[in-house]
Amino acid sequence: MTTDAELLKILSEASNGLLYQTELDYPFEVFFHDNTKDTVINKENILKLMKGSSDDLIKDFDFDFLFATPTLEQDWHTAEDKKRVVRFRNLVSAIKDNLREIKVFRKGKIYIDVYITGRAPSGNIAVVSTKQMQT
Repeated sequence: MTTDAELLKILSEASNGLLYQTELDYPFEVFFHDNTKDTVINKENILKLMKGSSDDLIKDFDFDFLFATPTLEQDWHTAEDKKRVVRFRNLVSAIKDNLREIKVFRKGKIYIDVYITGRAPSGNIAVVSTKQMQT
């Protein structure tokens, strides 16, 4: 079984240097929450784990839609763009191959915190986080 420390390394390496591109570009961060084996992955619990407020606007979001653009190779892409697409595909695979119960939550309206959550093999909750800006 992959430990949380090993999975932290896998997900951190897969996301290292990648920027999620919206109106501003943001890096990814990886978090593990100990003692969450019995915690249901839902909006309320993720807000608590990520130190949000119950007043925060948080919504479910589709995992595949989140990565639809960054994993799509275009005819006009440069060699560097194509490498970035491959890296995003690797990140998606790392998440899908190592986490179960994957859910995405978006918190906020303009500056949006994105929490890609899932259950690690240990049972604890893992979060791959980034931000989006949408005006």
